[in-house]
Amino acid sequence: MNKTTESIKKPNLFKRFIISDLWCLSLLLAALIWNLYLIYQNDPFLRALTTALRNYNMDKYVYSLIWGFLMGAAVFCNVEKLNHHLGFVGTRFAKVAKAFLYVSLFFLFTNCAILEHDIDLVHSFSSMLFAFIAMASLVMSLIYASVRSIKYVIVTLILLVLFYLSALFLLELSPKGIWETFPITAAFITLFLVNFTDTFKLKKAGAQKSGKLFHKANRV
Repeated sequence: MNKTTESIKKPNLFKRFIISDLWCLSLLLAALIWNLYLIYQNDPFLRALTTALRNYNMDKYVYSLIWGFLMGAAVFCNVEKLNHHLGFVGTRFAKVAKAFLYVSLFFLFTNCAILEHDIDLVHSFSSMLFAFIAMASLVMSLIYASVRSIKYVIVTLILLVLFYLSALFLLELSPKGIWETFPITAAFITLFLVNFTDTFKLKKAGAQKSGKLFHKANRV
């Protein structure tokens, strides 16, 4: 039995909790609703077009911490759930993807924990690094699944295009709430589709075969 199959069969109690359907779906919805609330509160459209998320919540430290916890937990737990169901564990490729996930959380913490919001460079870089590195981890999982299903190829390409356009708008037009909404929403919709709909479920035999192929190619 290889490490991939063994890891799939024996999740511990804590792992079973953090990848449970109720927990992961609740985090996704709570994080998305909180993010949209912060961006579109009071003056929903104009504010999102003219102001960055961090600028009009700079005096609400508790809001920032809640946002950071919900966002980090939703991304981490749902990517872990996806990796578990795919059997994406044990290989070098999987370990790099998991390392990216942890590093992205560090930058998310940096972005939320620093009170000096006039240090614009720190916040800009931290936000972007969290987004890009977390997205890289998710895309690596989707690429792994793409070996077995064309549906994963399509959703990966769509996600990358949306993320590229959002990043382009952020860089060209400066950070605005409306552009900050797109990549998070796109990533969350993708995680919902792959984790909670039958359309993206892989057959067990297919997932195990895919795991063996990646395990052979990336044997540690």
